[in-house]
Amino acid sequence: RSESKLRLLDSVRRALAEGRSIERPQIAHATSSHGLANAAASVRIGVAKSTKTDTAEATEAALRQLASKLGGATPDVVLVVLCGGSEQSPYDLDACLARLRAGSHALGASTKVAATTSAWGIAVESQWIQGHAIALMGICDPEGSYEVCYAGASQGSEA
Repeated sequence: RSESKLRLLDSVRRALAEGRSIERPQIAHATSSHGLANAAASVRIGVAKSTKTDTAEATEAALRQLASKLGGATPDVVLVVLCGGSEQSPYDLDACLARLRAGSHALGASTKVAATTSAWGIAVESQWIQGHAIALMGICDPEGSYEVCYAGASQGSEA
């Protein structure tokens, strides 16, 4: 799959270098009569992280990355993970949540936020971040329906 993606990117780069325009083809979906294809096309997801040790600086840096990756779109849902490594996190959750709503890249008032902590790290864009980090996942999905729930370890797939 990644090999196919690399070949496609190489083809696009060659075409652009040769001055040819790139037209986006129409994509036919078997489910388009049900509107699912249009709904799926409107969903955008971006992830971001910062390993700065100051809560406000790390939160702002991650928000800046997230805004860039979502093309400036306002996410409907943001998942936040504060990673502490093998010791207690240096981040203050309340300060992080407050910073998400303030500053030049602040989340909109309608954006739902769910936050958690991780002692061991987190995967962001195929990279394992072990140690201190604040990670964000923003989801732009105005038609989506999301619910935050808790499941104990005994309710997980390992049980």
